Parts: sequence; C-alpha cells; structure tokens
Amino acid sequence: MDIKFTESELQFLSKSYGDENIQLEFTDTNEFSIHHPKAKIPCEIIAFTSRSIRIQYKLGFFKNLLVNMFVNFELEGIIWDKREKYFDIHPFSFLPEKERLATKDFRIDAISLEPGSFEITLGIMPEKGLNDQF
Repeated sequence: MDIKFTESELQFLSKSYGDENIQLEFTDTNEFSIHHPKAKIPCEIIAFTSRSIRIQYKLGFFKNLLVNMFVNFELEGIIWDKREKYFDIHPFSFLPEKERLATKDFRIDAISLEPGSFEITLGIMPEKGLNDQF
C-alpha cells in the first residue's frame, strides 16, 4: 500500500503539530529544508526501519550549540538525538489508539521524497511461526 503526501499536506501537518511559522521546502530526493524565522535547516532522510524514519539535520557549530542549550522538544513518536543531530520519527505512534492497534502489523517497506511529494510504501509484517519465537 502506498501513502502519498503532497507538499501542501505536509505543510498542514507541520503547522498542526508544530509552529505556524515553519515552512517545508523539498529540495532533492530525500532532502528538504525547514524554514523557520530564525533559521533555515537543511535535512535529509538517511535511513528507515520497519516502524521509523531517521532524519538528519545540518546546523553550524554556533546554531547547534544554541539549540542544544536552549531548545527542548518532546513529542510522542519523535526521538531527538541532539549529539548526533537526527530525529527518529515513529509515524504509527501519531495515530489514535484504535488506528494504532489496526496498523500494528504494518511495516515501512520504502520511502521516497521528491520535489512536491513524500511517499511511504507499507507492507505487512510476516507472522512469527513457532520456530521464529526462539
């Protein structure tokens, strides 16, 4: 199953869960920029697992130092590693409880970020057999 988000849909989600002043700009395959009134932050999707997406960001030394000292960010489903400069995003955890349970066997098979859209391909996790439990 493929889920495709347009750039405007992602803008809406970023404003719903974040700051109204944040703008997203898709710059290249797997790369995008976050525009905030105080900074432009280049980002790149560097990896994904069956249930999460890792996004690395690039800040200069002084901006990164200020972020580490003054910015606190906690949101269920997002783990921020300030030292390594990346976010692990667990998109299934953003869902309401009923939908979260309904998607517990889904996995991320592929992701694609291109100018204008972000696409996630989902698959079903194989059931564990009796021999897989040990």
